[in-house]
Amino acid sequence: MEYVEGKSLREILNTRKKLTPQLTIHIGQSVAAALDVVHSKNLVHRDVKPGNILLTRDGMVKLADFGIAKNMDGGLDGGPDDLTSPNIMMGTAKYLAPEQVRGVALDGRADLYSLGIVLYECLAGRVPFIEPTDADTALARLRREPTPLGSLRPTISPQLTEVIHTLLRRNRDHRYPDGLALRAALEHAVSGTLDHTLSMTPPSGIPHDDVAAVRPSAETLREITKTIDIPRSPIRRRTGLAAATALLVLALAGAVLWQRAALGNAPGTAGVDDAARVDIVRISSFDPNGGDGEENDEALDAAIDGDRSTSWTSTCYESPTFGTKRYVGVILELATPSAGRLFVSIGNTEWSVSVHATTSSISPTLDGWGVELGTATDVRPSDALFEVPVEASALLVLFTGVSASDSCAAENPYRAELRDVAFLAG
Repeated sequence: MEYVEGKSLREILNTRKKLTPQLTIHIGQSVAAALDVVHSKNLVHRDVKPGNILLTRDGMVKLADFGIAKNMDGGLDGGPDDLTSPNIMMGTAKYLAPEQVRGVALDGRADLYSLGIVLYECLAGRVPFIEPTDADTALARLRREPTPLGSLRPTISPQLTEVIHTLLRRNRDHRYPDGLALRAALEHAVSGTLDHTLSMTPPSGIPHDDVAAVRPSAETLREITKTIDIPRSPIRRRTGLAAATALLVLALAGAVLWQRAALGNAPGTAGVDDAARVDIVRISSFDPNGGDGEENDEALDAAIDGDRSTSWTSTCYESPTFGTKRYVGVILELATPSAGRLFVSIGNTEWSVSVHATTSSISPTLDGWGVELGTATDVRPSDALFEVPVEASALLVLFTGVSASDSCAAENPYRAELRDVAFLAG
């Protein structure tokens, strides 16, 4: 096959975990277009998964690896030794369609189901069926419906959620009949993909020219280019975090511009309306995977003093994603349970942050904080504003990726830097 300069979707998801709705739709429309061509040739791919979806620097999405593809009306060679004959389950367990698990004759709708699993993972950060063994994972889709996507990422629009769950119908007659119908459904979902926790600019449409290729919008192309971020020189290379954290830069831009318009150039949160401010009565570190459960606690007050020139910083790490810890953060306890907006100012030159809330007791583990309220990423020190729609008693600001710091040793160069936080009611 051709050499594709870029990355597989698997590589991207291994670092970024979740993608923006706009990029997910672009990938879905592109693979649907490719599958239209495949199915028009009377072939079924049978192994649609992130590892077989390639993204190039110029925003093209390619479907690869037809190693177990098969004619819909029989094997590719039709011989008795064909290892892809009926009654043999072929493919990757996590992405199999129910009819593949049953070993019955397939058509193109099996590939569309697998694509639905891929798009679900892009948005939720996990596949809908996770069991102890591959066999159990494969069989799970015969026994129950997938975990509702909206419960894992509630900021996704109902239109897009409905498209994904239509793809994942157990009865293939209830799915989209072909890739063309799926592309149309995804096009319709574009108008509802705005994530209000991250952006105030409605997404543009995703144009396409022909059946075989879907052209990315300028916004999506910038996301892909920054995500892939292939080094142009063998000497000067950006850290791996740049590829892992660049996906949400554009979605974040609307929130950043809104915050700057509201606060101007005031240091820290001095420009925030004091009447709207809810006091943070206690700040503590969040380090559930660490030995002592602490993260430079003596410096925590610097994050709530209203001054960007002072910062809380984590301890120093070897990896930009904190190695086996995966994340560190801070917990903010509010004087009064409130809904509103959380203002966060980050000092890292590259960073990725998520925000969670609790309306009851504070959990010592991440699982106890429920679904995230929003995520933000940038490749420069900047500010973000997160909507908090619940009456939160405490908030968790979680760092999942950070840049290197000159104040850390060379063997452990990475640390989080939180310049300022404030909570505004209403």
